[in-house]
Amino acid sequence: FDAATHAMTTLSTGGFSTSDRSMGAFAEGGADIVATVFMLMGSLPFGLYVLAVRGRAGRLFQDSQVRLLLAILAFTTLALTLYLWIRDVHEPVEGVRLAAFNVVSIISTTGYATADYTLWGPAASGVFFGLLFLGGCAGSTSGGLKTFRLHIGGLALRSYVLSIARPHATHRPHYNGQPVSDDEMSAVLSFLFLFLACFTLVAVYLSAIGLDVVTAISAAATCIANVGPGLGAMIGPAGTFQQLPDSAKWALDIAMIAGRLEVVTLLVVLTPGFWR
Repeated sequence: FDAATHAMTTLSTGGFSTSDRSMGAFAEGGADIVATVFMLMGSLPFGLYVLAVRGRAGRLFQDSQVRLLLAILAFTTLALTLYLWIRDVHEPVEGVRLAAFNVVSIISTTGYATADYTLWGPAASGVFFGLLFLGGCAGSTSGGLKTFRLHIGGLALRSYVLSIARPHATHRPHYNGQPVSDDEMSAVLSFLFLFLACFTLVAVYLSAIGLDVVTAISAAATCIANVGPGLGAMIGPAGTFQQLPDSAKWALDIAMIAGRLEVVTLLVVLTPGFWR
């Protein structure tokens, strides 16, 4: 039963567990290692798996967002492993196992945990807070901003900086070898703005009703990105949202729906012109 339920919530990046200790209750048998692989698979574009089955497996690693996601995962895991080793929190082998699992869990928006990483120090908490926003690839089951949008946003920023440095040159961003149109960049940048605006509104509201800053900001981030655990003693990986006041839970309900519908869809539904 545990194997079946965790298989479903791992690949779907849902994150529900049959234990209050999350995946940490099953790590002794190596279940966390298996879950790391399948959480990563769940955060990759499912359309590329179809191409892989048809004999074009190379396309999976030729995709720009896949390469960027794997690079972020590898760099963050290595950095956290070194951090844990230098601070004598964990030995390298145990450190890389804990870092890899929890980093993949947060970036894929699964939300499992095998350790209370808020106890690893403020630097680790800062890293995990940043990871709350990322998300997996477009076309996957993960939430968050999505690696695709972050890549396009980075390309747009680079093009803008180059255009200032060389106003008379043409700087057309390319993604997967294809030019990115102005409409595509506008759509991505608009989404990034709306996402961050909604996050800010929810965080300010939670602070206004009495939650501490860390809880308010991390709760807003983790709910709009559909991750799961936040930061702090109350809603961190070792806590729950149970103690939050009802007014906070209602706000976070709306944030989770907005994040899952990727904000723009919800705004369209709320527009009078849509119903006409």
